[in-house]
Amino acid sequence: MPGKHPGAPRSLSKFADDLSVRLSNLNRHMESLGVAQESLTLYRSLVDKNPISYTPDLARELGSLGIWLSNLNHPKESLGATEESVTLYQSLVEENPASYTPDLARQLGSLGIQFSNLNQPMESLNAAQESVILYRSLVDKNPTSYTPDLARELSNLGIQLSNLNRHMESLEVTQESFLLYEALVIENPALHSCNRDVTRHHLEKCRLCLGRDTQLPDSA
Repeated sequence: MPGKHPGAPRSLSKFADDLSVRLSNLNRHMESLGVAQESLTLYRSLVDKNPISYTPDLARELGSLGIWLSNLNHPKESLGATEESVTLYQSLVEENPASYTPDLARQLGSLGIQFSNLNQPMESLNAAQESVILYRSLVDKNPTSYTPDLARELSNLGIQLSNLNRHMESLEVTQESFLLYEALVIENPALHSCNRDVTRHHLEKCRLCLGRDTQLPDSA
């Protein structure tokens, strides 16, 4: 009688991941969520047996589940999954910052959005600020890869600051985001023009709140 293949649970989890994505792409979101939850259960069992090998998979799966739950309008459940993902990535960064800092930065940005969806502006602001700090450090080492992420998170941070009526601070970070997007648009207009224009609109709103001239120079 053949023995169990040691990689079978992980292969099954990976299959569930792929199936969940395919179902989501077909707009079968409830089925996709069910499969994602099954995959999460499998990864938890794997982490119980071998945390060193499987914690990164569990952290990634929790982040994905948080997005699916948010898309299905389950904000509290989404927040819980994202918070757990952040906690796991924080422990992974302590052991291997080079490998996991980008994941932590991304999940902190997502966490800020989840807090905002639940009208928790200070928690949202704190997560966004942490994400920006991490992306600044990543841009220092690899600007080509991470400048778009920094621009996005600066824009999100500006929105959170505006929500707290901290318009001067919002203006400063939104201006920085806009300038980064201006440079990115020169390199790849198709990819970055939309985000640049959204940030421009928020920048004009910031200037209006501060009683300044809202007219900005025309973008290329």
